[in-house]
Amino acid sequence: MINKLLYGLLKKPIKSLVLFGVLFRAFFFLVVYTSITIFPDSDGYIELSKLISDFNLNGYHGLRSPGYPLIIAFLNQNLYLVVFFQFCIGILSTIFWYKTLINYKFTLKTSFIITLFLGSFINIFFYETNILVESIVLFFISILFYLISDNILERLTLKNLIGLSLFFGFLVLIKPFYAFLPFLLFGFLVVKNPSIKTVFSKNIILVVFSLIAYYGWSYVNKINTGYFAATSYYGLTNAQNCVYFAEKTPKEFDWI
Repeated sequence: MINKLLYGLLKKPIKSLVLFGVLFRAFFFLVVYTSITIFPDSDGYIELSKLISDFNLNGYHGLRSPGYPLIIAFLNQNLYLVVFFQFCIGILSTIFWYKTLINYKFTLKTSFIITLFLGSFINIFFYETNILVESIVLFFISILFYLISDNILERLTLKNLIGLSLFFGFLVLIKPFYAFLPFLLFGFLVVKNPSIKTVFSKNIILVVFSLIAYYGWSYVNKINTGYFAATSYYGLTNAQNCVYFAEKTPKEFDWI
C-alpha cells in the first residue's frame, strides 16, 4: 500500500511536494496554530517597512537592514500576506532541496523521501508564521546550494555573474552577516585556478553588489546615526558583552 502510494507520488515529484507543502501548512495554520507571531525583533522590521513605504528614512536609528522590510512594505504591511509569502517560498525551498539532491546523484526515491522528511519539520512552519528573516534566508541559501549543485561556478558568463552578484547583494540587505558569502565563492574560484589573471578577472563582479549593499546602507546609517555600520544592532551586541562598561553608561541608556 505504502509502496503504491509512493510510486504514485514519484510520477510527478515536484507537484507532489507542492501539494504536500500546501496541505501541511494549511492544516497547521487553520487547525493547530492560527496566529502570526510577533517577536521583539519583529517590531524593528515592521517599523522600517513603514518608513520605506513613506520614502522617508530621515533619523532612522539603523537597528535593521532594509531587505526584509522592503518585502513587508511591498506587501503593504499586511502581515497575513507576509506569512502567505513565506509559506510560498517555504514550498519553493523544498523544491530546491529536491533538485539539489538529484544533482548530487541521489536517487529519485531517496531525494523525494529526504525532502519530504525535511519539509515536515514543525519548526519550519513556525518560522514561516513569524515576522522574522529566517524563512527568507533559508530560501536564499537553498537557492545558493542548488545553483552550486547545478555547476553555476563552471559557467560564469557575464549574465550569470551579474545575476549572482545581485542575488548576494539582496541577501546582504536581508542580513548583513552574509556579506562574506560572495568573497568565499570568489576565493574558491581563485584557489581552484590560482593566478593574478583569476584575481583580476570578471569574476570580481561576484562581490560588487554585496559591497554596494553593505557600504551603501552603512552610509545611510552614518547620515542618520553618525556611525558607519550596517546596523546599530552591532553596538547593542557589544554593549551586552561589556557589562561593567555598560553599568557606567548615562541614564538615558539604562534600558540596555
